[in-house]
Amino acid sequence: MGLAPDTPTGETVSVAGRVMLVRDHGGVCFATIRDAAVTCS
Repeated sequence: MGLAPDTPTGETVSVAGRVMLVRDHGGVCFATIRDAAVTCS
């Protein structure tokens, strides 16, 4: 079981890489980011 939505964790994360694809659906935007080892969506 994971965290409930909007649960504060106090952690800051960073993502580095190239944006390979951006999908804009009006109010929501998704990006595919790739670095040398991993692809994130």
